[in-house]
Amino acid sequence: MGAATDLMDCVWGMPSIVVPGPGSAAMALLTIGERCQPGSIIADQSGVRYANEALNYHEFRQQMLQYNAAGKVAPSWLIFDQRAKSRYLFLNSPPRGSFPRTWIESDAVFKAGYVEKLAQAIGAPVENLSATLERFNQMAVSGRDRDFARGATFNDRCYADPCQPSNPTLGLIDKALFYAVRLHPGDLGTCGGLLIDEHSRVLDADGQVISGLYGAGNTSASVMGGVYAGGGATLGAAMVAAYSAGKHIGRLDSAP
Repeated sequence: MGAATDLMDCVWGMPSIVVPGPGSAAMALLTIGERCQPGSIIADQSGVRYANEALNYHEFRQQMLQYNAAGKVAPSWLIFDQRAKSRYLFLNSPPRGSFPRTWIESDAVFKAGYVEKLAQAIGAPVENLSATLERFNQMAVSGRDRDFARGATFNDRCYADPCQPSNPTLGLIDKALFYAVRLHPGDLGTCGGLLIDEHSRVLDADGQVISGLYGAGNTSASVMGGVYAGGGATLGAAMVAAYSAGKHIGRLDSAP
């Protein structure tokens, strides 16, 4: 029908892990709160942090892609300790719960009694990971992430722990056991699609309305471009576009 499209090279994404599923299948799990909760960091294969872990999931996933594309050291690792594991929900495992045995056996989740052994298990330089955690712990005590300003914004704190006294996203990582989980820059859904006007009418390549055709949600090109405002942003945009389309159609139906 000649409809115009935009942002077709974009997707919404989220850092994800791959774990054994039913039978011989593998399944992906999304990470949301795990990155923002006290007692966890994300480091690259060299054992170094490279971004604010508490960014909204789409933006952090973009950081992962850009970091990898720049020739940095992939993969990424979500690292946390037993204190965090016992307090918070991690990868669908409840506080004080245990990860499935198959996750450990398949190396989807690594655990060790010492940071040095964890670094060896995932192939990261021991000195780098130890130094990263030592610096992070110092910043957790002060309540200020001097490297990436984690927890400085309201959005950063959305999934964090409000009971933390100084910064709800920062906490010590010093209590055995220590865990590491490999992170992937996963895809959630489309960001690009049909171009629409203020009434959600689909436009053609010349910017003219295609009569009777409307678009909303992720079938249309995002009004936010490739930027994600936060959880539910696409739902809000879909509701507004659908409402706008309905009002316009209603006017057409009531016309003499």
